[in-house]
Amino acid sequence: VRLLERSAALAHDNAPLNAFLGEHFFGKGRNALARDYLARAHASDPEDARVRLLLGIACGEVGEAGRARELLVETLKRVGSSFAAHFALGRLSAAESDWKTALGEFKSSLAARPCPEAQYMLGRANYQLGRNRVALRHLTKAVESDPRYGEALYLLGLVHLRLGEKKRAGAAFALAKEQEASEAGAGAASGKKTAPSGRSGKSPGGAAGGRDKRRLITGGDARLASVLRDDALGNGAAR
Repeated sequence: VRLLERSAALAHDNAPLNAFLGEHFFGKGRNALARDYLARAHASDPEDARVRLLLGIACGEVGEAGRARELLVETLKRVGSSFAAHFALGRLSAAESDWKTALGEFKSSLAARPCPEAQYMLGRANYQLGRNRVALRHLTKAVESDPRYGEALYLLGLVHLRLGEKKRAGAAFALAKEQEASEAGAGAASGKKTAPSGRSGKSPGGAAGGRDKRRLITGGDARLASVLRDDALGNGAAR
């Protein structure tokens, strides 16, 4: 990769090379480098839908919300539907506390790719909008799809509390705590550090809706970052 980087430094307008390096660093979660190489590739070949999608997400992750939204909206205009684009746009709106707009994007992301992460974000958006029964439905589907989804379990507990269902809330919190302990144990066994879940905070689900200037799309949530990255790299723009 370092040899290719040296080659790219001598050929700023080499779209295939810059796209390759951008995708490589995007897959590694190194968003600043990914953004730089993808921006070069996009400048050389503005019609590449895959590069446009990845660049949109990378821009959001380095705090360039306006540029990110522009690229993601253009992606949808050209390809019609994309889980990654809709999901990323929803997360950008959530980061601005525009949960009504975010809700629409998460609905579109679920239609493009049914998955527990989309159900979770629909649950979260409805929770923020005070639509507790709808939030309950989506979060229940999320944990039915993946009973080990700790963030969804925690938010499910909060929804039960709002609805006055204390026993169900307690059960959901207990499962969330159990999963958090399991993740921490797995991280310790593998020698990897585990990021704080944020489940004990007042605002569920990471940084979306907060004031972080970077990682506006993933909010530091490793699970959401993984599903978004995998979809985008798996020709998500063509979905």
